[in-house]
Amino acid sequence: MGTGMTNQGQCYTKRASIRNYVFNKLKLLDEKKWEQNIKKYKNLDYSQKFYENDQNVLIATDEEIEKILKQLGKQQKGDHLNCGACGYDTCVEHALAISKGLAETEMCLPFTIEKLHRYVKELAVSNQNLASMKQALHQSEKLAHMGQLSAGIAHELNNPLGVIIMYSNILLEECKDSQMKEDLDLIVEQTARCKKIVGGLLNFARNNQVRYESIKMKKLLEDCLHSIVIPSNVTITKQFCFDDLDVMLDKEQMIQAISNLIKNSIDAMPNGGDIKIIASTESENVFISIADNGVGISKENIDKIFTPFFTTKQAGKGTGLGLPTTYGIIKMHRGDITMETNDDPSIGQTGTTFNIKIPKNNLMQ
Repeated sequence: MGTGMTNQGQCYTKRASIRNYVFNKLKLLDEKKWEQNIKKYKNLDYSQKFYENDQNVLIATDEEIEKILKQLGKQQKGDHLNCGACGYDTCVEHALAISKGLAETEMCLPFTIEKLHRYVKELAVSNQNLASMKQALHQSEKLAHMGQLSAGIAHELNNPLGVIIMYSNILLEECKDSQMKEDLDLIVEQTARCKKIVGGLLNFARNNQVRYESIKMKKLLEDCLHSIVIPSNVTITKQFCFDDLDVMLDKEQMIQAISNLIKNSIDAMPNGGDIKIIASTESENVFISIADNGVGISKENIDKIFTPFFTTKQAGKGTGLGLPTTYGIIKMHRGDITMETNDDPSIGQTGTTFNIKIPKNNLMQ
């Protein structure tokens, strides 16, 4: 422990105390034991080795700092808010701390909030896409079941209706001057209508297979217009943004689908009006828009328009299979069909627009 002394003592007094302490220790020293200890520990290595361990923190380059700032959404100096929410006075100091591993990007509050907003938007889009896919799947399943049912009903009714029409016409020829002629005319007319409905059922049921071929899109649209009787009080405006565009599709089915939409537009304008057909192409898809300024579709009927046998037309004027057939054809071509409508004149121009999107080359899908 050494000799004890006070700080207040004189220098020579302290020296004398130390000298006396050493002399007393030497008198009490066991020399033999001391020599034994010296021999015992003579091989101990008292040397010390030192290794380089650089603790200096490397300073990031300007390019690295700029890269980190861009990750934080700081594309230019005007984006440096220097709000201090991260715990650093400036955005550059925060970026420097990130480069040293002393901070995280999530410490930047504006960046984290923007990131969360982006995630929320992406999640909302995903949910919307999921809902659309679910609705499309439900509609496809419904159409498939209705197609099977329609095929069975059509085949069962087709032959009896043919017999009724044939014998009714025979009776008409034999009873030209009879009082029964009006009744027979009514039978023939209504049976022909039933035959038309059955034909629609068969067409609806047969749209499960697509026979792809290369078709000139502009010519197909022209053929659709030529296949329809356009009333004199209806004006057709065409805007085709291509001349020589080849598309892989089933010509007959696509003519039927587009013609159904044009006929619906005509029926929606009993007093005449305008129909605008716009066709364009972008990337790998073709876009077709058919718009009219008719009466529009009421809100309560919007979700029903693609339902088989649903129609807003007067009794005897429609089968309710036109739009479901069109929907099925577009979906069979791996496309999509949407609708925009307004039936309230107080809001704006009434009318309905159908938008179709189909791939240019279905064989590559």
